[in-house]
Amino acid sequence: VARGLLDSKLPLKQVGNGYQRPGKLARMKKFAAYLEANPLPILPPVLLSTRNKWRFIPRENKNFGDLHIETPAAIIDGQHRIGGFIILHESEGVDRSIDFLAYDGLDKGEEAIVFLTINGNAKGISKGITKIIEGNWSTTVAEKLSIKPDSPFYQKIFISAASEIDGSLLSLDAIDTAVKTSFSHGSFTQIVENEDTETMYSILVKYWKLISENFPEEWEDINEDKNNQTYKLLEWTGVFAWSLTATDILGPNFDPNTNLIDWGAVQELIEGIANSGDLDLRKRGDRGVRADFEGMTGKSHGPTIHRKIQQIMAQL
Repeated sequence: VARGLLDSKLPLKQVGNGYQRPGKLARMKKFAAYLEANPLPILPPVLLSTRNKWRFIPRENKNFGDLHIETPAAIIDGQHRIGGFIILHESEGVDRSIDFLAYDGLDKGEEAIVFLTINGNAKGISKGITKIIEGNWSTTVAEKLSIKPDSPFYQKIFISAASEIDGSLLSLDAIDTAVKTSFSHGSFTQIVENEDTETMYSILVKYWKLISENFPEEWEDINEDKNNQTYKLLEWTGVFAWSLTATDILGPNFDPNTNLIDWGAVQELIEGIANSGDLDLRKRGDRGVRADFEGMTGKSHGPTIHRKIQQIMAQL
């Protein structure tokens, strides 16, 4: 097969010089798992090149006939699907029919052009769309935060690209992570296992509204373009930091028997953090003095802000 498959453990082997990227065993295994879970999968056909070694012998109706196959075809597109079928057969003894389109008369250069046309112009699916397709509980909560008018993040969360919604600030994939992080405390185990998305949504709405009320100046950035924001609170860094903080504030104050939170205690903690004056969320300092978290952006710096919040809480 015309494949650049380099790992000897892969179910497909290269014959001659291939023109494609090396196959990935992990993708083949993932596809095999999909096939096993879906006995009637909907799949695009694999594209093959016969290398002029297949012969079609028509019957009386010239549209039907027999294929005489002398050698394996070259795979133009579909190596991971084929690998998945092979893995499923070898591991579980499951045989499945594989739809294919076979092209005759292509030379290797033409095969490569077809491959590049299909894959070189392909655009990856965004993580947000993937999350929606997967339909996990955290994604359901993230979607609610995006589309429900009572949400502090209403119309501020985009699925695939920021251009989808005027004024959007955060990706659905990021908020999905924030939701999972916020409910990672052990006291939330039951509502997570039960996928009680309504309860989780209502908790996050109240939590972030308390943050917005106690950090009103920082929250004014909600209506600013990313490039014009003054504070880190509504950057992904700040959102992730406060999602980590949720495990410190919300978790210990949640009663899993009643699904209720001691909001008085939560409000007291958030007020204490805000009133301490020790949490510098400015993106940039002034008069030559750097802000505490200046230049720290992205998820990796969320824990840095979180540790500072923990230090402040320890003094309350």
